[in-house]
Amino acid sequence: MNFIDTKNEEFRLLLQQEFAHRTAKNPNYSLRSFARYLDFDHSSLSGILSGKRAITHKTIQKLSPKLNLKPRVYMHLLSGLSFAEMTTDHQRLEESTFSYMSEWVYDAVLELTRVKGFKFSDETVAKKLGINIIYARSVIQTLLSLKLLCKEGKNYKLALKRTTNLSSNEHTSAALRKYQKSLLEKSILALDTVERSERDHTSSTFAINKEDLPKIKKIIQKFRYEISEFVQRKEEKMNDVYSLQVSFFPLTQIQKKEK
Repeated sequence: MNFIDTKNEEFRLLLQQEFAHRTAKNPNYSLRSFARYLDFDHSSLSGILSGKRAITHKTIQKLSPKLNLKPRVYMHLLSGLSFAEMTTDHQRLEESTFSYMSEWVYDAVLELTRVKGFKFSDETVAKKLGINIIYARSVIQTLLSLKLLCKEGKNYKLALKRTTNLSSNEHTSAALRKYQKSLLEKSILALDTVERSERDHTSSTFAINKEDLPKIKKIIQKFRYEISEFVQRKEEKMNDVYSLQVSFFPLTQIQKKEK
């Protein structure tokens, strides 16, 4: 049997990402449902996702069409190259990493490692974030594979203390848009499910001079950084995970520039 050892991790991440995406949309979505969609044996799929089963060329060839992989990615998976070798540009490598975690839950799981007294496990993460245990396990395994989360004995901890998914404030991508949409959905849900004393939803509407927009963005960026520094000043006292969203956008119709 020709196992592609160097490719196991990359292809497993792609499968975990697709399963996590489907579970995020439907909490009742099961591994058996995913196996049926892939037209693949349920126990074999479970072994691949858990890292207990190696991945062959034949498996990649069979499952790739269902994952809608770009031809370039598909060919590199079969070539034996790692994702790191697929790109010579550091920013593109960052994007490929972030594309695996473009849902709110990934950052939330990372931050849970910093909550004082929280006993980190598949079960406790699922309960704390209100997601099913299969989804929680998939997210944790993905973060471990990406080396953003590490395990020391029975304890989990951040591999990197300070990370960002942006190289520029003007940068965007499908993954970043998906991430922001997932946060907006959680924000809307919080309006109906979280007591007012436990949240803050406010807004301001005003006319502006569009020439001031770059300066306004810098002020917002500075504000976010200041909040981040403030909440992280005493890590030993952290006891919950919150998300800060600052949206500043036109309420008028924007005319697209002619190319």
